[in-house]
Amino acid sequence: MNLKKITAAILSVAMIAGFTGCDKSKADAKQIDAVMTDYVKAMNAFYGDGILELTNWKEGSSKYASLKSLIDLKNSSELYGDELTNIYTNIAKTITMDYEEEDVAIVKDRAIVDVTYQLVDWKAVFERDEAYDDYLAVNTQLRNTQETIKIGGHISLEKEDGKWKIVNTAELYEVFSFVSAVPVIMEAQPTGPDTSGTDETAPSGSEGSDDVNGFNKHIKAYLDVLEQNKDAIRASETNHGFTSCGFYDIDADNYPELYFIAGDNNGMEHSSSLFVYDYNAKTDKAECKICIPDVAYEAGSSGEVTFFTTPEKIVVLTGHGEEALYVHDMYIYDLDWTKATEFSRKAYSDYDPATDSWPVTLKYFEGTAPVSEEYYMKFLTSVVKEAQFMLFDRSSILDDDVEFPLKKLNGNDPMSYTDMHSYLEGYL
Repeated sequence: MNLKKITAAILSVAMIAGFTGCDKSKADAKQIDAVMTDYVKAMNAFYGDGILELTNWKEGSSKYASLKSLIDLKNSSELYGDELTNIYTNIAKTITMDYEEEDVAIVKDRAIVDVTYQLVDWKAVFERDEAYDDYLAVNTQLRNTQETIKIGGHISLEKEDGKWKIVNTAELYEVFSFVSAVPVIMEAQPTGPDTSGTDETAPSGSEGSDDVNGFNKHIKAYLDVLEQNKDAIRASETNHGFTSCGFYDIDADNYPELYFIAGDNNGMEHSSSLFVYDYNAKTDKAECKICIPDVAYEAGSSGEVTFFTTPEKIVVLTGHGEEALYVHDMYIYDLDWTKATEFSRKAYSDYDPATDSWPVTLKYFEGTAPVSEEYYMKFLTSVVKEAQFMLFDRSSILDDDVEFPLKKLNGNDPMSYTDMHSYLEGYL
């Protein structure tokens, strides 16, 4: 196996011929390589607009707005101050991305790349017991840290007008999760919105004006998110024929989170993604914690998603693709929104003229590492047995499927955009 390691400085294109899929064009492989290189350069530069230029996302769409909010140098400086933003940019400079040649599947004008991100272990630096003297000490510790964090994921691309564009990169939110974290400084704290009166640990049922004020801040932040995604949510409702907005304490912190399915590019591409938002008291804003692509597309006739909780995990099951390559993904998150693991089952179908049939080959993965069918099914079965509450389900689970018990799970009734907006306003 030949491993490609993409950094901002170097990209090897000597092994392009190894790309797999229906279209093995060297020109396509080279273009995808170039997009991947520019993608990493933009991440290293903490340049959200640079990433957006590589996508087909339209301004005003949910994906566009979420990424713009996540990676924005000016916005970060205004919220946290220049010193903390400098730490964020230094972490971003350490991001690299690896993938093997056989991890790229090109099917007609679509491509899926299985990648592994790697960056400095900022969590170990931020979460040490002893407070830092200042932000300079944090930067010094980051430079001296040899440990890294690895995050497996997928990047989907489509060819438009002869150019390859990124259409989905769900793990980007996990890679940049450091922008919602703050190291402990002995004296100085980051500048930002006044969050006095917000008690992040107080339960929703506790008494006192501080708790009411804190809960109201959650509600106002979620209403802002709904307003920003109004057209995209309504487009998804119109194109796919179902409602998806929900409000539930997913991470068991006594404060509910907001989730919904919204149309990509305001629904103009007839595909939609699942978004989950949690309130961040440090920024006084709701931040996107999960973004799962392709949960519905082609006017609602394709795409599947099952979203539920267990006592200790958050689980999202999806199905997406075409006849030549259909993928079932299983995303597992801890209650602190860290992705614990990710599994996928890929069904490859190639026409065999000798038998005039389309035989299917199944392959199973944990992250990007191949695993046995037995291992995959054992994990899936254990997750289903632990299922506690259904947040949203739009799937074609059959009676004899391992996932069938999920159909009997108690859960939320999804709301429309209008109903959710009115529901949240009722708290104020």
